[in-house]
Amino acid sequence: MPNRKPRSVMPNKDKIRTMRKRLMWTQEKLAEMVGCDKRNIQRAEAKGLRVSLTTLDEIAQALEVEVHELMVPDIVGGDDPKEWLKRAIRYDLAAN
Repeated sequence: MPNRKPRSVMPNKDKIRTMRKRLMWTQEKLAEMVGCDKRNIQRAEAKGLRVSLTTLDEIAQALEVEVHELMVPDIVGGDDPKEWLKRAIRYDLAAN
């Protein structure tokens, strides 16, 4: 089996930004809560760039929501965000 990198997912940039602002947190505060660099939060919010499933899970924990709530539809994922999450987790497990 080829060496795979952990799955990256597309974050719902608008939802992350809205939830962060509702908590009256800066991007720096969210990054501190997540334990990542502020640039990761900026990229996820401003550009909606793919982030690792682990990072998105940490953002979800900080915002106190389920990780699938912060994902955008996977092209092959159908309409169920929980299915996108299951596929991402299976991919990560296969990578390890």
